[in-house]
Amino acid sequence: MTTERKIDSKKGGCSVLLFVIAIFILSIAIFGADKVFGFIIAIIIVVAIIAGLIANHEEAERERIESQRIRRAVEEEEARIRQKAGIPEVENPYQYRREIPSPTRVKSFSSPPRTRSGYSRPKSPKMREWLYRKQGAECRGCGRAFHLKSLEVDHVIAKSLGGNDHPENLQLLCSSCNRIKGNRGMDYLLERLRSRKHF
Repeated sequence: MTTERKIDSKKGGCSVLLFVIAIFILSIAIFGADKVFGFIIAIIIVVAIIAGLIANHEEAERERIESQRIRRAVEEEEARIRQKAGIPEVENPYQYRREIPSPTRVKSFSSPPRTRSGYSRPKSPKMREWLYRKQGAECRGCGRAFHLKSLEVDHVIAKSLGGNDHPENLQLLCSSCNRIKGNRGMDYLLERLRSRKHF
């Protein structure tokens, strides 16, 4: 049965080849050899260009698939390492890395921002950015990475307990940690987080 199929496919291939040759000879007879050869060369060039474009597209697609495979493998390995070390999961760790400018593009953040009358207001954008970079883009309570807009300025020692607006008394907390802490102090927050197994 397979031998018959091979013979049939050979016959089919031969008949197609004979048909192409017949059209080629008929074209030469009708249009002349020069025009037919010019037309064939143009077709060969177009086919070569199309084949090149298809090959480039296939190569780009293979590279894209390989890049995705490598990225997934890296993310899985990072997740495995985080889980083994007991570090909490972050929704998208790459989202926050882009928000932190490199040291070459940022002026020194070793000292807090100042105005003519003293330090910037606690909730000013400059103070928030300084605290964000100082804390490494994470909540001072739970240690998870957050976008700057998701963190709230908090007084380490609450103003109601005698704290002030000095930059060393300021920190950024996620809304959850800030609600838990209230005006009770960092020891209370950290104890509550430990008891919740939040770490």
